[in-house]
Amino acid sequence: MIRRLAEQLGVHHEALRNWIRQDEADRGERNDRPTTSESEELCRLRRENAELKRANEILKAASAFRLGTRPDPATVVKLVTRLRGRFGVEPILRVLGIASSTYYGWVQRQANPAPRQRQDKELVAEIVDIHTTSGGTYGSPRVHATLRRRGIRVSRKRVERLMRGHERDGQLIHHSDRGSTYTSIRFAQRLADNGILPSMGSVGDSYDNALMENFFSTLKIELVYRNSWRTRDEAENAIFSYIDAWYNTQRIQKELGWLSPDEYEAAWHTDQLEPSIIPASPTGAR
Repeated sequence: MIRRLAEQLGVHHEALRNWIRQDEADRGERNDRPTTSESEELCRLRRENAELKRANEILKAASAFRLGTRPDPATVVKLVTRLRGRFGVEPILRVLGIASSTYYGWVQRQANPAPRQRQDKELVAEIVDIHTTSGGTYGSPRVHATLRRRGIRVSRKRVERLMRGHERDGQLIHHSDRGSTYTSIRFAQRLADNGILPSMGSVGDSYDNALMENFFSTLKIELVYRNSWRTRDEAENAIFSYIDAWYNTQRIQKELGWLSPDEYEAAWHTDQLEPSIIPASPTGAR
């Protein structure tokens, strides 16, 4: 019967048999196979799972890229160039939250650099030379100081940007004491997954972590001991608000000249600002 009908329809008899079985499953007459809607949902979940796995692999491969910060074009282009063979350009940009038009604009500008970009290229050569000569030990403050000694006047922020874009800014370090949380395998793995280097203070040295302990003492005295919360979420929100909306932004400190930490940092960066590269004078002094 099925073979004869299949011949009349011009399809293979097994295909027709599968259609019949699927129709029976969709009508609830058999439970040995999923319904069409269930199969479609399963396929959708499998696609989502594959996309999540790919996104996770991209984030691991791009661990040095800090989400939520302003991306450095040179860093992004270099990252995409390195990973595009494994994941493709569009998936990488989607995970990093960068528009395709923005990325290709960066690529175009690299191919046809503006005068400032050409100037950056010359400055990078100086930075790489200084960093290499130091055996990779100089960070941006010493590189910036050495540039000034060479008669090249440039802002500290510009040096930081160029070092970061050419992977000369070192690795992000998480420093802590030797508490059980920080020495746990799970915590160490989370740091490694995000490209963060763990660092711990020496045993029995109360001065090694003194600044952080002083902050926690202030936090407890001014907030924790004076309040109580019904839930963990309420406590977390209160602590976040104290740190981000009060301590860093508004709470003045005598040691900082009666400025808040944010105000002190902004003033420090303002003091570091210098004009663009100025050629050295014949005497080397300005």
